[in-house]
Amino acid sequence: MPATDVRRRYGRSLQQFLRRYRLLADDWLVVFNGEAGYVTVAEGAGAQTVAVLDDGLWAQLVEQASAAKDMESP
Repeated sequence: MPATDVRRRYGRSLQQFLRRYRLLADDWLVVFNGEAGYVTVAEGAGAQTVAVLDDGLWAQLVEQASAAKDMESP
C-alpha cells in the first residue's frame, strides 16, 4: 500500500475515533506504539476523556485528526 494512502487513512481513522467510535465505547484506551515501546496516551469512558497520560502525544493525535479531511459527504 502506498505511504500516502497509509497517512491519509491514519488521519481519517483518528478523526473517526474521536468523533464517533469512542462515543460508542464503555471504556477506551489510546496506546502509542513507538520505537521505545508502548506508551499509554489517554483513557476515557464514552465521550469523556478521563486521563491524558502523555500531553504531547495526545495533542499531536488531536491535531492530526482535526487536519484530516472529513470523510462525510456534504
